[in-house]
Amino acid sequence: MNILALETSSQHCSVALQYTSAKPVENTINIATRLDATALSHSRSLLSLIDEVLQEANLSLAELDAITVARGPGSFTGLRIGIAVAQGLAFGNQLPVLPVSSLAAVAYNAFFYWANQSASQQSDSRQAVLATMDARMGEVYCGWYDLRGELPVLLGKEYVIKPALLSQVGMPCLQQANAYSAHIVNDDIDVSLSLNAAIAGQGLHYHAEFPSSLSQLPIEPEVLPDAAALLPLATRDLKQGLGIDPEMLTPVYLRDNVTY
Repeated sequence: MNILALETSSQHCSVALQYTSAKPVENTINIATRLDATALSHSRSLLSLIDEVLQEANLSLAELDAITVARGPGSFTGLRIGIAVAQGLAFGNQLPVLPVSSLAAVAYNAFFYWANQSASQQSDSRQAVLATMDARMGEVYCGWYDLRGELPVLLGKEYVIKPALLSQVGMPCLQQANAYSAHIVNDDIDVSLSLNAAIAGQGLHYHAEFPSSLSQLPIEPEVLPDAAALLPLATRDLKQGLGIDPEMLTPVYLRDNVTY
């Protein structure tokens, strides 16, 4: 599948392109990536980054199967830019759009980070992650993600919340002993059913304010969402027929007042 990914929800602007090798016998999946970590305005760099990955893959927009974009939460301005560009490109080329949570991208990058750590660090035992982003105004965006499958899956819902109130998002637990299904528990948590959890993302900047129920959890790494992390999540959604028409694409802010 040829999928173009746009990530503009954080201070970095990134683009990634998943494409199949031109040699059918190889059937190799390649990924071209570009990152502008110094962009003062995503609107100035996004289109040029898209052109660069398309040129690297020797593809045109018409040869894409879909476009995926970070739908938030994150920077209000950044999200509007990414979604507007995704809509324009999708409209012009009659492509489906796959919106992916920015927090899901954080969870994927944490999942990938831990999967590549040595066995001595027992990083493979992570079963859930509280993916976080800095929401400014002394708040964090966050959501619990189940890491036990091939890709992260949201447990419960995503929040914008004061760090000191993070206990309100609950903890991920098995629904019953010897079961696979998990859910979020807010009160009377049975430790024997709790998933082995950690916290990742920029919300760790506020770690000193975390409630005691979360402050003892492992707190690495401070990963950001990026376009490459959107690709496996979007591929899963495209295979499940979850692509939407461009006009249905809307940002997810989680709060009403603009901060950045």
